[in-house]
Amino acid sequence: LSTSTSPSLLPLIVFAVLSSLALYGNTHENEFVYDDLVAVVQNPDVRGERPISDLLWNDFWGATLASPGSHKSYRPITTLVYRLTASWAGMEPRAFHVVNSVANAIAVGLAVKCIDIVSRDVQGVSKESPWIFGMPTFQVIATALYVFHPIHSESVNGIVGLADLLAAVLGFLAFIFHDMSMYKSEDGALRTFHLLVCLVLSWLSALSKETGLMFLAICGAREISQYWLPWLGGKGEPIVSSVIRFVVLGSTGVAFLLFRKYINGENTGIVLGDSVCDNPLVTAESTLSYVLSTLLVLSIYFWKLINPFASLICDWGYNTIPLVQGWGDMRNLATLATITGLIATALIGIRKAMEKDNSD
Repeated sequence: LSTSTSPSLLPLIVFAVLSSLALYGNTHENEFVYDDLVAVVQNPDVRGERPISDLLWNDFWGATLASPGSHKSYRPITTLVYRLTASWAGMEPRAFHVVNSVANAIAVGLAVKCIDIVSRDVQGVSKESPWIFGMPTFQVIATALYVFHPIHSESVNGIVGLADLLAAVLGFLAFIFHDMSMYKSEDGALRTFHLLVCLVLSWLSALSKETGLMFLAICGAREISQYWLPWLGGKGEPIVSSVIRFVVLGSTGVAFLLFRKYINGENTGIVLGDSVCDNPLVTAESTLSYVLSTLLVLSIYFWKLINPFASLICDWGYNTIPLVQGWGDMRNLATLATITGLIATALIGIRKAMEKDNSD
């Protein structure tokens, strides 16, 4: 793996950060709405009416995790930032919106670095691809998509979206430190330190929002793509150290899941009647319906990623996406097309990467 990056990321980072701040500057005058009222305004943990240590035992909405009425959304890092914001500026919505904008700008700047790392993984992208504004076109387009894609608007506009933003910031940092832990040219102790920092940041990302745990999976997938597949093709470096890192990443993810299971307590969470509002999947009448409906959501979200003009909505609960009841539902074709397209793209990429290795 090469440690080299594009000539200078600074101009692209400055462009991305300033564009992000300008794009969402009009949100600062917004009020508290919807979930903001419960997670922030009415939350005793945010208002400072409870000891700060209670953040470790309460859910995102202020209820005790072990209680039957808990939503089981455990995001103490996000709640801590809310609390610090409230202690600094009071319960003024403008301050919370500014924090969201700044967090998004930081995430955007880190995303530029992550895109640069990925560009090194894509064979020849930095050397052979067209350049624009002194940067590989791939990086410029990817950065612009991340900054301007409307799918991010809810996370920045809604104060509760800070959970997504913090998870992204900490997750991107974890990805960057994992990248540094892969360099064979560095001192072994330093690589180990970078990996440990990656693991800690991954936990903090998941403690900001549960989806942050997926950064461990992303880092594991990168180990496979950068070391294991080239090794299977007869090229590439020895993979012993990569396998060790992969096992450590996986063990860290399992440890987090066990931690969450422990801290959740014995109660399973809010009762069925309330859960339907947040997650209609709990009403699925069969395992088949549950699986097909979940996969349909994957295809819908993927479509919104590749089509910026697709309609967006602020809440996916309340049966907004009707459940798939069986194989006869025509929406299964969209799911099939999405999965087929993703697998085909991955296989084409793997084949080209292995062909490139064999020709070197």
